[in-house]
Order: sequence, then structure tokens, then C-alpha cells
Amino acid sequence: MPLLRLDKISIHFGSHVLLDAVDLTVHKGTKIGLLGRNGAGKTTLMSILFGHYVPDTGHVRVDGRDLAP
Repeated sequence: MPLLRLDKISIHFGSHVLLDAVDLTVHKGTKIGLLGRNGAGKTTLMSILFGHYVPDTGHVRVDGRDLAP
């Protein structure tokens, strides 16, 4: 079972689509890095994970349980 799973995460600010159906799965003991150009959505994705933003669509699961918005 994954430790962290982001399924179909999407978020819009006004007419701007910042993330569109992003999936990310991280298993226990795994190290990852997020790379991308400026404006690619890395910080926005982490802000959703940390609770700063609530996604328009999708689910965040930690240890198999939905993370409350």
C-alpha cells in the first residue's frame, strides 16, 4: 500500500488551470524529487498536500485514508 497517493488532482485559479489531473504515488522508504520549469505547478501541488489549497477535483490519501481538506 502506498504511503502517499494523489489521484487526479486538479486546481484552477480563475480561468487559469494550474494542475490538471495529476497523479503521484509514493511508497514508504522512497525518496522523490519534483522537477519542472517555473510555473509548472510544483509548489501548488505541495501546497495542496500541506493543506494550503483544496483541490477542485481529486483525492489525497495518506496511509490509505483520505486527507481531510
